[in-house]
Amino acid sequence: MTLVDGRRSFRTKVSGCLGEPAACGGRGRDPQLPHLRPWAAQLPDSFETVAQYQGKTYNALFGLNGIGAVHNDDAMKKAGLTAPGTWTDLLAFCKAAAAKGTPAYALGIQDNWVTQLVLYALVATTVFGPDKDFATKMADGQATFANSPWTTAMAKYQEMSKAGCFQKNPLGTSYEAGQTLAAAGRTLGIVQGNWVISLLKGKNASGHFTMKALPATDDPAGFLMPAAAGAGYGVNAKAKNKDLALKFITFVMSPEGMKTFNEAQGSLPTLAGAGTPVDPGLAELTTYVKDNKTVPFMDQLWPNAKVQQTMLSGLQEIFSNQSTPDKGPLRHGPGLQGQLLTSRPGRPRSGAARDAARNFLDRSRTVSRRGVSDFDSGQSVGACFGRGYAVGCG
Repeated sequence: MTLVDGRRSFRTKVSGCLGEPAACGGRGRDPQLPHLRPWAAQLPDSFETVAQYQGKTYNALFGLNGIGAVHNDDAMKKAGLTAPGTWTDLLAFCKAAAAKGTPAYALGIQDNWVTQLVLYALVATTVFGPDKDFATKMADGQATFANSPWTTAMAKYQEMSKAGCFQKNPLGTSYEAGQTLAAAGRTLGIVQGNWVISLLKGKNASGHFTMKALPATDDPAGFLMPAAAGAGYGVNAKAKNKDLALKFITFVMSPEGMKTFNEAQGSLPTLAGAGTPVDPGLAELTTYVKDNKTVPFMDQLWPNAKVQQTMLSGLQEIFSNQSTPDKGPLRHGPGLQGQLLTSRPGRPRSGAARDAARNFLDRSRTVSRRGVSDFDSGQSVGACFGRGYAVGCG
């Protein structure tokens, strides 16, 4: 089961459904959880993959985040430019911005986790636009990074760099420095998560910032945005503080709780009508979520952190000209299994090893019946507060 904490995900064992009895095998409702049913049924469909297992809700998701192009509205006006609406417009926008001495987007990939954001924004449309089940096919060994539109997205990332979309020396620019560039108008924006808007306003209190989908094709009707559960809690079935945990979950998923947590994190509420004020600069992201035009952050559907870390280090190598996509993050043919089980790049191990990998991937999705209860039937005991990779709550 995947739980998330903002920009990363981790696996944990959970069990017991936390929503409607009908969705949980018809089991009875726990009288101590009178308020848990409604929100479990109201979570956006696009977050089912990280909140549910076999149609049952296991993750109390209160906040969500998205990735897109965040523009400094004042800097854009000064430059006399408007946000691009297509891929062709994007390349022209980057060239025009560079010609004015104000690069389009700050890219601070000295911090390697930032390398993935532009790529994810492109992959959402190029890979998942034509096939929203691509991640499942990857896990089942039916699709690969190397022989898929991931290579198209990577090529577009490189084309953006060649078109002058980013400032000089991205590898020498930190995440913090990238914020400073965008906040001060030294770049016209930054490709980041919605959380960055509050950080930009912290550096420029009078600034106005707007997030848009990063164009990946010339068909805006087919654009998708990466949007993911920003934070969520599971409930440990062996916890001793049952009553307190139940009250905590009930509070977190209430309008008051969502307002408290999401305002602090700069994230969007997962439930409509939660009463959480949303920054007007996030209007487009909110619409994409409402219209189910989002896909989870790609790594949230991968089996463990190793796949993502291989990609992050590979992207830095590409930007430093030490590697190329066919030798770096997209080199493995056997999909996710290949990323995890290869004796050398591009060469899968034995059939038994591949079967073991598939079993591992299946186990990573399997919900243990010994650990945590679910939010559909209301059978829950305790809460999981673990944060970070490989934190177990069973």
